[in-house]
Amino acid sequence: MAHEHGSPAPVSRLVLLSLALVVLVGAAYRPVAGNGFVDYDDPAYVTDNPHVRSGLTFETVAWAFRTGAQSNWHPLTWLSHALDCEVFGLAPSGHHLVSVGLHALNAVLLLLALHLMTGALWRSAMVAALFALHPLHVESVAWAAERKDVLSTLFWMLTLLAYARHVARPTTATRVLVPVLFALGLMAKPMLVTLPFVLLLLDFWPLRRWGGGTRWIPPFRLVSEKLPLFALAAVSSAVTFVVQQRGGAVTALDVLPFWARLTNAVVAYVTYLARTFWPAGLGVLYPLSASLPAWKVAGACAVLAAITAAVLAVARRAPYLFTGWLWYVGTLVPVIGVVQVGMQSSADRYTYVPLVGVFVMLAWGAPDLLGAWRYGRPALGSAAALAVLGASILTWRQVGYWRDSVTLFEHTLAVTADNYIVQNNLGGALTREGRLDEAITHLEEARRIRPDHAPALSNLGVALQGKGRIGEAIVLYREALKVNPSHVEAWLNLGNALGKTGDVDGAIVAFREAERLEPDEPAIGGLIRAALEVQRRQAARPSVPAKVAPEARASFERANELRDGGRLDEAAAAYREAIRIDPGFAEARNNLGSVLGRQGRAAEAVEEISKAIEIAPDLSAAHNNLAIVLAMQGDTEQAARHFAQVLRLDPRDTTAHFNLGLLLARQGKLADAIAHFEEVLRIEPGNQSASRALAEARRRAPVGTGR
Repeated sequence: MAHEHGSPAPVSRLVLLSLALVVLVGAAYRPVAGNGFVDYDDPAYVTDNPHVRSGLTFETVAWAFRTGAQSNWHPLTWLSHALDCEVFGLAPSGHHLVSVGLHALNAVLLLLALHLMTGALWRSAMVAALFALHPLHVESVAWAAERKDVLSTLFWMLTLLAYARHVARPTTATRVLVPVLFALGLMAKPMLVTLPFVLLLLDFWPLRRWGGGTRWIPPFRLVSEKLPLFALAAVSSAVTFVVQQRGGAVTALDVLPFWARLTNAVVAYVTYLARTFWPAGLGVLYPLSASLPAWKVAGACAVLAAITAAVLAVARRAPYLFTGWLWYVGTLVPVIGVVQVGMQSSADRYTYVPLVGVFVMLAWGAPDLLGAWRYGRPALGSAAALAVLGASILTWRQVGYWRDSVTLFEHTLAVTADNYIVQNNLGGALTREGRLDEAITHLEEARRIRPDHAPALSNLGVALQGKGRIGEAIVLYREALKVNPSHVEAWLNLGNALGKTGDVDGAIVAFREAERLEPDEPAIGGLIRAALEVQRRQAARPSVPAKVAPEARASFERANELRDGGRLDEAAAAYREAIRIDPGFAEARNNLGSVLGRQGRAAEAVEEISKAIEIAPDLSAAHNNLAIVLAMQGDTEQAARHFAQVLRLDPRDTTAHFNLGLLLARQGKLADAIAHFEEVLRIEPGNQSASRALAEARRRAPVGTGR
């Protein structure tokens, strides 16, 4: 193999540089050990995924290879997450540290591969250091759901090493190893489809197998030897496109015309370059625009054309520029947005492999440019040291923004505009923390920016339901389903809300629809069984005592219908009529108090529900409603006492367990809160609200608290 700069370095020096890379990565990413999971893909990939959470079982392995969940076929990624759960459970630090370890290993493998192909130790080390420490790569490493980035790149780097070894000393083993490693990489993330093209670029430089050199091979031979790799890439591309279409990920094709997607792609290429040299204002999602200013598109075209022309002009004199530039441009093709997946204009994680090309251009170009200058070497050394130090500091700071969902989303909103997806995500995260007023503000903003965004409508319903405004919540769930009838979360939320209003039949219909849309989700079956049990219990006992006068009963039933339809003023009047006819009608007083509470008339609500309890001390629903109103007033001690009374009357009342758990969590009594959330999940294994509340309580609890 022809080397660019002398003989290979001693093994001891390679070992020391590799250790230095590992130490630098460990220092820059040290804060990740204290980070939690975030409410953006992490639930789907880890915390709320029953297959992954069960660890490496036979069922999980079979599921990983057959599922198209998250609009991707990447079984090795699923198995990697399952292995983490097998070893660490749901302790986020373990998951994050594994990703950091894979990232450090990728940097070391990049160093070894470049050195093997070029013989240039320090230039290879500079590329590896920039790869290891650039803040654009934080998203791929610190985000648990992006394990696919670091895992697939592990196989990318191993494939490069195997290919370099095969070129230097061809054997049957290396000939087989290259496609095997490539196939494994595709099973971790299909973005690796560009690797065969990159190998052709490496044949040009530094391997010099075409276009001149001591080991010149006809171009058609170079292509034909990679036909198995191209075949694997074609199969992976076809599978990915089908899976993403079925999963609804290729949604922007219906929204943006081809010209808009093409112009966004051109601008994205330059945007990534700008962030490479000035990595400020990095966020988890940059919103996609339906139209871009003409000057921005024209400027991006001019920049790309100028760089490409310059690279082609010096391709023979500086071949590393040709390879580096086409590496960058080519490896971004699958994610640049011509075929739009998701609603982002760009994403930092997409630069994980492509920026290696830019780093090669810098690491080889700067020494060649300054080589003749008297002070070139010390200037290069100083610049390299400053670049590594600066990148490390920026990466350390960027890792801190991934501490938790609220921190991440608030930071992203600070550096982006009109970001309805992150407004929605922040609203959902605040709802799960019980900060409902703040959540509603962000969810209303998401709705303002994008009125037809089903997740925001559904999440706004959840926040309003938490405030007791269940009628408004039901309207929002139905609005979300009108926009997207396949939105499983909205069906689940609707079923939950209908169940709480007493419409168990409607709840079962909603849960059944969710089950139809997501047949492999066992939790939904648990919800259906729980709703059927409620239905059975309701049928076993009358909702109104037999002694109640028929006129009062009729008014009560009419009031219930008005309440379920969101007509609260009319419902309150009908309940009052039932009470006028029968002042001892405890159920009517309780329901009236519940309606008054939802209208914000807390004092009147407490008065009516308290009278209901005086009349019927064992009326569980009254204790529950009174506890909710008291909790909203801030009287947590009395609220907890009434929730406890509900559980004395019915230990299987999951609503009381959940509400009491929330109350205890806000009081800082996390061990008791965890016990109640766990009891909800024991009774209703599919209760997503309890699952998320439990995960949050465990995250906040001291080590050793809960199970």
